[in-house]
Amino acid sequence: MFRRAFLLEDNAGVVTALRIGFKNVGLAVESAETLAEAFEKLEGAEPPDVFLVDLILPDGNGLDLVRWARDEHPAVPIAILTGLGESEDVVHGLEQGADLYIKKPFTASEILAHLEALYRRMQRDGGAVSFGGVAVDLLHRRASHSGRSVRLTDVESRLLAALLTAQGEIVSREDLLLQVWNLTFDPGTGLLHSHIRNLRRKLRQIGADEWIQAARGRGYRFEESEAA
Repeated sequence: MFRRAFLLEDNAGVVTALRIGFKNVGLAVESAETLAEAFEKLEGAEPPDVFLVDLILPDGNGLDLVRWARDEHPAVPIAILTGLGESEDVVHGLEQGADLYIKKPFTASEILAHLEALYRRMQRDGGAVSFGGVAVDLLHRRASHSGRSVRLTDVESRLLAALLTAQGEIVSREDLLLQVWNLTFDPGTGLLHSHIRNLRRKLRQIGADEWIQAARGRGYRFEESEAA
């Protein structure tokens, strides 16, 4: 289980409740009430094992921290804590790089259950998947091909792994949303498309960007190159 969490939350009651609940399972919490305080504490510091980020804050939107954390610490998972309930709000957070969405109100035990599931998924995803001359190392978040490699985000790694695991078969949009984001609904936005685009951009650096093929109205598949 995770040992150190960074919590960005402006509700003192929520912070206290989570501190108490997390302490019982050995999860230490460092917290901030504002974006400014969060950046001050995090700049140059050792990263936590997981970020817990509220969206509505006195001095801005928690998505600013999500974007910063994803850029600075791409291997550290991010959970969004918010009372915003519309699917577009969920998707917007996930598009910025969050791994998990937890809707308020919640209890410490409920968040711990989500974090334990996320931790198990990361442990399970600690291996490598390959197909058609391309491999993804899920532990180190790197894709490789023909002696070249490129760093991926956690989401990009899971997305590529899902496509490679299918061994050339089409993976539906619904299956990708479930496998990568644990979403049981199709938000009908550009979430999947934007991450496919970003993944192709990364794979271009190792000469494999054209191998992700769209199957119109069905999903995506990873097409092995004839030269592989």
